[in-house]
Amino acid sequence: MKTKKILFLYIAGVLLIACKPTSNKQIEGQESVVTEKQDGLTAEEQECKEYFDSILDSYEEEVIVVVNKSDKYDKMDEPDDKEGFITIVDKRNGERYSEAPREYINDTLLIDSLQKIAKTAETFIKWYINDNCPIDQDKLFTFSETLGYYIFDMKYGEFYIKELQKTGIVSDSLIRSLRRYFEQSKVDMETMKLGYETDGVIGYDADIIFNSQDLPTPLTVQKMKIKRFDFWGENISVTFDCGSAVRLFYENGEWKIISGGF
Repeated sequence: MKTKKILFLYIAGVLLIACKPTSNKQIEGQESVVTEKQDGLTAEEQECKEYFDSILDSYEEEVIVVVNKSDKYDKMDEPDDKEGFITIVDKRNGERYSEAPREYINDTLLIDSLQKIAKTAETFIKWYINDNCPIDQDKLFTFSETLGYYIFDMKYGEFYIKELQKTGIVSDSLIRSLRRYFEQSKVDMETMKLGYETDGVIGYDADIIFNSQDLPTPLTVQKMKIKRFDFWGENISVTFDCGSAVRLFYENGEWKIISGGF
């Protein structure tokens, strides 16, 4: 009995030492590291991070844990038939894409925040692909009879950018990227001096927004269904069953388009 009592006191002493509060100096050092990391983010980036986390938090709470706020729902293994299911891939921690955590959810169970993001992506695709879309990439490049070679039309470039901005769902970062691209295109055209006989404007035959030569038709995108959400570092990519994809970034309180792909 005495031996047990001594052993108990010894263990208690070890636990007391192990649980001793961290010194003030250590705490200050840890706090300074966290502060430095947070200080490295702009206010917009911090807001983006917080909102981004809230989407996954609400996804876990509303979709994974419960269905329609009442019925219990367990996480699913990959379904054999993915028809009617949406894949959600969390790539934020930098894993290889094939190893990134993913969930499979019935398309009727999406939370409001993800539905809104998907709607923004869908709206942009349908606007851009529509035959009545006011912008035409081909008009960015014109043949100058005076100079005798193709030039980049900066005036049309400004019109192109303004029409994108008028949609209200294109990010400032995409606009800045396009401006840089247009400036470089102007220099490239003046350097290459491509003659009228050139078969296509070399290097500019792919769509500059979706980085593709073969865009879907307006009919193809009329009844798009969400196929996958990819959560990246600070943005979300939405992929549809027609092969179209749009990446969005949280900017000024809203999710805005930063790029597309097919």
